[in-house]
Order: sequence, then C-alpha cells, then structure tokens
Amino acid sequence: MMNPDEEQPGGVALLCNTQGQVLKIIRDELGMGGALAIGRLLPALVDSVSTRKALSFLDEIRTEGAAFNWTLNCPVGGEITPLHFAGCASSDGLMVVAARSRSDIIRLYDEMMKINNEQINALRLAVKDQISRSQSLRDQDAELYNELSRLNNELANAQRELVKKNSELAKLNEMKNQFLGIASHDLRTPLSIILSYSDFLLAETAPTLAPEHAEFLRTIQSSTEFMLSLVNNLLDISKIETGRLDLDLWPTDILGIIENNMMLNGVLAAKKGITLSFSHDDPILPIQIDGPRIEQVLNNLFANAIKFSQPGTAIDLHIAQSDGSTTITVRDQGEGIPQEEIHKLFLPFEKTSTRSTHGEQGAGLGLAIVRKIVEAHGGSIAVESMVGSGSTFTVRLPMR
Repeated sequence: MMNPDEEQPGGVALLCNTQGQVLKIIRDELGMGGALAIGRLLPALVDSVSTRKALSFLDEIRTEGAAFNWTLNCPVGGEITPLHFAGCASSDGLMVVAARSRSDIIRLYDEMMKINNEQINALRLAVKDQISRSQSLRDQDAELYNELSRLNNELANAQRELVKKNSELAKLNEMKNQFLGIASHDLRTPLSIILSYSDFLLAETAPTLAPEHAEFLRTIQSSTEFMLSLVNNLLDISKIETGRLDLDLWPTDILGIIENNMMLNGVLAAKKGITLSFSHDDPILPIQIDGPRIEQVLNNLFANAIKFSQPGTAIDLHIAQSDGSTTITVRDQGEGIPQEEIHKLFLPFEKTSTRSTHGEQGAGLGLAIVRKIVEAHGGSIAVESMVGSGSTFTVRLPMR
C-alpha cells in the first residue's frame, strides 16, 4: 500500500492556441482552482518572477515543435510551487502539461494516452526527434572540433614555416646589403678616377679636339657622373638599411651650408637658364646637425628641382626658425607631380610619370635617402605639388 505521507501523482494538462491562450483544460489534479480558466493566457498562470520564462517556454514550442525540462513557479493550494513543464505542437494547437516532478509528467503522459492519443503520440515523436537531433548536433560538434584541431595544427605549422622563411629572408637581405656596400665602395674609386681624367681632358684638350671627339669626352664625363652618383646613393642606402647611418651632430651654421650648396648647384642651374634665389628670416641661429649629411639633403633637393624645371623658371629657397624648429622650403616652377603618384617620391627605386626637361637620368634613390637623413635628425619632410604648377618640398629640423 502507498504511504499516505507521499504525494499523490497528478498534474495539469492544457490545450492552448499558438498565443498560449487556454482552449481546453484536459486535466487538473493539482487543485489550481480558479487560476485555471478557459481563455486565460498561460503566462498568467505563473507568478510574476516566471512570466518572462513562460513566454520563452511558449516560444520554444512554436519554433522547435516541443519544449522539455522547464521549471516555472505556479500558485498551487495557496502556495507558490515550482512545477515541471513540457509541451509540444499539434494540429489542434499547443499541448502543455505540468507536474510536481518529471516522474509525474511521465505517469501523466501514460494516463493521457487514453484521453488524447494524437497529442501524446505527437509529444512522443517530438521527444524522439529532439533526442535524435541532439545526437546529430553532438556528432556535428565532434566533427567541427576535429576540423578545428586539424586547421589549428596546419596554422601552427604554417607559422613555424613563416618564421623560418623570415629568418632566411633576413639573412639574404643582410647579405644583399653587404654586397651593395662592398660593390659600391669598390666601384667608387675607379669611377672617381675616370671622372677626374675626363674633366682634365675636357679642360686641357677640348679646344684642340675635333667636335666629335670632344663630344665623346663629354659623354664619358656625364655618364661617369651619373654612375658615381648612383654608386654613392647605393652605398648610402646600404648604410641606412643596415642601421649604419651614423650622424656627427654639431652646432652648425645652416646659412653657410645653404649658400655653399647654392653656389655649387648654381652652375647646373645656369646651364639650363634657371635662376636660384635664397631668402631667410632674421636671425637664423646655428642648429645641431650633421653638416655634410644636411648638405647632401639640400644638394638632392636642388638637383631634383633643376632636373624637372624648364629654362627661364626660378627655384626659391627660404629658411625660417620658430617654436624650436628650423623650416627649409624649396619651391620650383617645374612640371609638377600627379597627386596619385606623390606617395612614390620617397620610396627607393620608385619613379613618377614626370619626365626631366633635358633627359637627365636618375635611379629613384635621391629622395628616399633625403627622407632617411632628415628622419635620422628627428625631422620630417613633406611635399605639395600640382601638375603644371611646380612642387614645394618642406624640411623641418629640430633646433636641438
């Protein structure tokens, strides 16, 4: 016989529409009394704390076809009692059952088979389908885990191979820079000798030579100058890339450097009928720089401006000091540079579509070296240009 202290099995069985409104009370063995009524919404049967949860329970039945293992607090016998809920969707609506325990729900299902076989069968099929779907999801998760593990191993192998390749590339790059430095250094001396002898021959024998022979000497001279400039630039690039661009910083009269540089480049400008002008604010104080390197910067900027300027135009240089920095501006009236190509100016071996006005040659290294020297001083270089209106290069150097 059953112990009288044990709770009697029982539960609640409802048929609701898709909105959760009670259409039929199939069974009420919990004594919920007036709380159950036709037309009442299921969320109204639970306490306020469980209302949102009851809405989620109904939503799962509508979207998944069934819902199980939900616990909602309901008033039973004047007390708030946690009940186990389950439900499924059928052709008549939503079948909802509730009991004090999971075993009670199972016993309730068995009894309800005599009352509403269609709903119970649908519930059992939904349970079976959900179990099958859960197993399928577990299988998919296992396959996904295995695939992720395989991809992770491949990624780790690829990363190790990338580190190895990067190390090899770094060694090759170092060897390349060493080769550039050695080759440039060994080529500079013979090229300097060739240039000196060609200068001497032109100065001493040009008046006595046939025009054709004199032109040969001038070709040797110009070609040697270009080659020597290229070798010097390659040597500088090699030093920069290997971190050997050492600066010898001293308080330096920047005006003296500019005037000397203008005098040297004035000869080249005069040959093309180009005027060089220089202006500055007063006073201009000495600044902490590597004089020869900044002279190299100015020489490259002047040479670049002369190369792309037409005869009869002018190149203006202005220097000013303010807020702890020195600003040097070189403005020409040359061909200008297309906006979409300006980013190429300071990259090694890159060239723009702008052509020199007298066929002067260049390797595309000068401005790249200029930028590295300026940045090594803690400064910056910028350019503004418009096709047909010339270019303006602005160098800013810290006073100290």
